[in-house]
Amino acid sequence: TCTGCVNHSGNPGWGRCRVFQCVEGRDVAHCGLCDEFPCDLLMSYFDPGNPEGARNAAIRAGVCAYRAKHGDSETLEYFRKVGRLNVPRQSS
Repeated sequence: TCTGCVNHSGNPGWGRCRVFQCVEGRDVAHCGLCDEFPCDLLMSYFDPGNPEGARNAAIRAGVCAYRAKHGDSETLEYFRKVGRLNVPRQSS
């Protein structure tokens, strides 16, 4: 349910985000611009009790990679077109 680092300044409702702290410490705009991307912290930073956690971590990495290649404006436009990304899968 995270709305993104910028929206909550790295302080989501559950506490201080370690990924946001890392980005700030490395002085990059987002993970996709970091020399260490994709790192273990980014890929393992999710609630293990959430069945969608690992999937969401992979999605975050993909978004960061897209954002690094295409920039903020084009990434935001992409999400305006496709809508919400973290929609739970429908069971068949």
